[in-house]
Amino acid sequence: MIIHSKVITQPESEPVTVAEARQHLRIDGTDEDSYIEILIKVARQLCEQYSGLSFITQSREIKLDRFPCSSIIEIPYGPIQTIDDFTYIDSSGDSQPLTETTDFIVDIHSSPARVQYVNSWPSTLNRFSSVTIAYTSGYANDDHDPIPEVIKHAMLLHIGSLYENRQNDVLGTSVNSLNMNSEYLLDTIKVYWNANA
Repeated sequence: MIIHSKVITQPESEPVTVAEARQHLRIDGTDEDSYIEILIKVARQLCEQYSGLSFITQSREIKLDRFPCSSIIEIPYGPIQTIDDFTYIDSSGDSQPLTETTDFIVDIHSSPARVQYVNSWPSTLNRFSSVTIAYTSGYANDDHDPIPEVIKHAMLLHIGSLYENRQNDVLGTSVNSLNMNSEYLLDTIKVYWNANA
């Protein structure tokens, strides 16, 4: 079963500020701030995709055609803050909610996080997207859950690459993929999960 996680609500802020990016790029003025904001967002999205993580608080959703054969569902793009809504379409075509602790338990300390049914998964209607899990993910970016510095540095390195290489083709490299040094940094925190479980 392939699990895709879709961002429902984008983060309200970014892990790297325009001022931090400007300092990294050694830009004194503010003329290019709008462009730098775009680069920050693109760098975050690429780094999140590569690392399998959500860097900053955002709402995500996964939809499954049915419950898995095992009792566990892995929730990608953590760290997971909360499971906000968990529903399925029953064999009669009605939407049914599942309640945490009564119907399922959540392990947010695993990476990726896991949801396990207390007994066995119920039967679903035989149709696309009959199971929906909505959740909040990302580092809270506060004193208790700060964004790791390696994430910020990986983003800054890729922002630098995007800023310096504004064309499609650059001799000896590809600007459409993540900066190699950013990959090396993100490899230290990258989450590997079995999308075919």
